[in-house]
Amino acid sequence: MRHWLGREVVWRDGASAVFPYVARVDGHDLVIRLGDFPEEDLYTLIVDGVELGAFNDWPSTWDRSGRRASGPTSTSSHPFTDP
Repeated sequence: MRHWLGREVVWRDGASAVFPYVARVDGHDLVIRLGDFPEEDLYTLIVDGVELGAFNDWPSTWDRSGRRASGPTSTSSHPFTDP
């Protein structure tokens, strides 16, 4: 997980409030899931459908510019959708 926390990542709008950010980096699909803070960590990083770990501090190298997702990580085709 440390590998991803140190990478530059530009996040796009995700499928829902539970999955607010998605990104595609070097062919990998990244998803952020929000936890039930403070009982849980604030964020969980999911890469290619596998939970890598949870954390509270957003990395400074990650950009949450909020651009609308398109292509393979769009909300219509992403496996992490919230009904």
